Amino acid sequence: MAKRLLAMFTVSMFAIGALAFTTPANAAKCKSFDKMTMAIAHTNIAAAEEVTIYAVPKLAGFFREQCIEMEAIFANGSTASIQALLSKSADIGFASSVNVAQAVEQGLPVKIYSGFTITWPWKIGVLPGSTVKTMADLKGGSIGVSSMASVGVAHARVSIKEAGLKLTDVQIIPVGTGAAATSALQTGRITALADFNDSWQVRENSGVAVRYLAPPSTVFESMFSVSLVARTDQLASKVERDKLTRATRAMFMGQYYSANSPESAMFYGFREFPTLKLAGKSYSEQKRANALVLKSAFSSSAPDQAKYGPPVKWTAKAWQWGDLPTSRWTGAMKFIELAEYIKAPIPVNQIWDGTLIRGINQFDRNYVLRKPKHTS
Repeated sequence: MAKRLLAMFTVSMFAIGALAFTTPANAAKCKSFDKMTMAIAHTNIAAAEEVTIYAVPKLAGFFREQCIEMEAIFANGSTASIQALLSKSADIGFASSVNVAQAVEQGLPVKIYSGFTITWPWKIGVLPGSTVKTMADLKGGSIGVSSMASVGVAHARVSIKEAGLKLTDVQIIPVGTGAAATSALQTGRITALADFNDSWQVRENSGVAVRYLAPPSTVFESMFSVSLVARTDQLASKVERDKLTRATRAMFMGQYYSANSPESAMFYGFREFPTLKLAGKSYSEQKRANALVLKSAFSSSAPDQAKYGPPVKWTAKAWQWGDLPTSRWTGAMKFIELAEYIKAPIPVNQIWDGTLIRGINQFDRNYVLRKPKHTS
């Protein structure tokens, strides 16, 4: 499949080495397959949504069972993902709620139709020996973010304000991602680093010791991050709504499968994305390490097991994948306004269309749990 030149790179629908067990019987019932593209809002391949909602549903057959052929492109952030959606290079965009709110305020015809990262995944960390114990202690210091276009900036701004400081009291400095960000923290170029759960887990896996600062207020509790976005013309079309529903259903089937069996999810992840393999590690070590990163991601994109129990108990009645009740939006708008990304709260019906959620969740949970597990 030809690569697209979109300042992004494309992952082919066809995996390296076809797996015989991935062709579902249900796919034979499809008269045709709708070709769709999702735009994932980062360019670094990781044990994250590209595994759980792309590699797994693709290779385990969930997309084909829903009569969908899915392709993924990797955009350089949420804004680029929204741009891909608007240019019709993508049918589904992954984007932070912060950036979607900005786009809607600017009059762009997009809406969130499903949540994905349903709790706020960002944390601010310092070195264990740092004299900084609370956010207020960062006065005169600095917080590193991957770039000034990163949602980490919003997290840093709100954290600074809620700690009773002025934005001018703490510098926000772009330091890159991964090893570059870690180096900036370890060498003292920055006092603290803002990053999300799975990135922190990758550092912990590599032996980097950090200490996390407690959130300075409860404003983060209602906030959510990455969401699934569509154009308003899609949401007004019966045909496009049906495609979005089927595709997103398959994505959450993959998410559910992965939450129940992270190591099996990584079996698929390694086949779709060989670069996930860690140099110098045995296959079992690689799978365990990446599964830990997936579990960390699930802390903000799957039900809290302390509250809902293990995945086998996540029935449709107990849990609706992707749902964002109206009550969540009040807190989200407060956060986004505090971060100075919008001038005033946006009415919920201008940014959220939850009418597909019921259809998205119409799948047999037990069927997903019975899917073969792969450990080698």
